[in-house]
Amino acid sequence: MNTIIKKRWVRLIQHAPHTTKALRTHEGFCYLGLLCDLYMQDHDDINWYWWPMDQCFRVGPCGAATSLPRDIQRWAGLDCEDPVVAGHSIVDHNDILLTPPSLMAKLIEEHL
Repeated sequence: MNTIIKKRWVRLIQHAPHTTKALRTHEGFCYLGLLCDLYMQDHDDINWYWWPMDQCFRVGPCGAATSLPRDIQRWAGLDCEDPVVAGHSIVDHNDILLTPPSLMAKLIEEHL
């Protein structure tokens, strides 16, 4: 993973007030959603779009709601839409294991 982006992402995770199971909802972001939001801070070619039926935001007008789009994967230097960290995907850490932000930040620092 790109080391500069990883540092920014880890900092953001450490200060995230709330995580959700979708990339972004009105309540907050999941861990991958925070990475998507970092991308959007650096690029004006893509935005969040609200999908009322799903009650979540998606990346771009036809984009994903729960995984990283390819442009964001390439930008971050990742080779898949849901990287594995310490034996579990980031989505599993977020949705199933409920890994706290402080531990998630540490795992990303050490394993990506």
